[in-house]
Amino acid sequence: MDISQQDEFDQKQCRDFATLSGDNVDFPGSSATYRILEVGCGVGNTVFPILKTNNDPGLFVYCCDFSSTAVELVKGNPEYDSKRCFAFVHDLSEVEAGFPIPDGTLDVIVLIFVLSALHPDKMQASISRLARLLKPGGVMLLRDYGRYDMAQLRFKKGRCLSENFYVRGDGTRVYFFTQGENDCSLSFIFFPLFSPTDLFFQHEYNHVFVPLCVLDELHELFTEARLEKVQNLVDRRLQVNRGKQLTMYRVWIQCKYRKAL
Repeated sequence: MDISQQDEFDQKQCRDFATLSGDNVDFPGSSATYRILEVGCGVGNTVFPILKTNNDPGLFVYCCDFSSTAVELVKGNPEYDSKRCFAFVHDLSEVEAGFPIPDGTLDVIVLIFVLSALHPDKMQASISRLARLLKPGGVMLLRDYGRYDMAQLRFKKGRCLSENFYVRGDGTRVYFFTQGENDCSLSFIFFPLFSPTDLFFQHEYNHVFVPLCVLDELHELFTEARLEKVQNLVDRRLQVNRGKQLTMYRVWIQCKYRKAL
């Protein structure tokens, strides 16, 4: 089966499951007790570490990307195990597109530098659609670009499509989320990053200073999708590449929102 045929097969599966509920339905990972979905998986740099570090036989990981090439690379990885993982092609901006997972069946959804690639007009519908997949008590985890991140400051004239929304040289787009000034505290805490078991926000530094600040844009997106805030932080850090004598100021946002029980 070539890539185009596999894409058609994956999309048919998604359509077949789009109208199903999670009760007494046989779908990929239906026998699992804990289910994770990563949206925008790329070549599996998050998926495979999760599978490698968690040997729970009840774990099942779904991963999707709009690029069929990326999905094929995931499936071609020697660590890909169809008994524990299901990779499929999906465009998050197409909110009417189905998932191979019934609504109300996921424990965790992960979006790492994914939401910012969507047009701002499509963000709310996309988050709301994903929220439907969560079980009561399930969580959505997000890390993405914040305003004034180095990547934003490096854009040249003519690359700005609208406020905080840019197009890269390869045609991909990126949005930089702003923080809510009215609710922003000037206090800082010494904050340990998530461990691998706390899902996946790992970095070469063990700790970072984080301002206690609410990100209004993202908070509104999540609460409109009927999710409750657990965490909503700005991660500001200074990275130094001593070999190239480069100083990089990074601004990322990190969110954790839960579906009500």
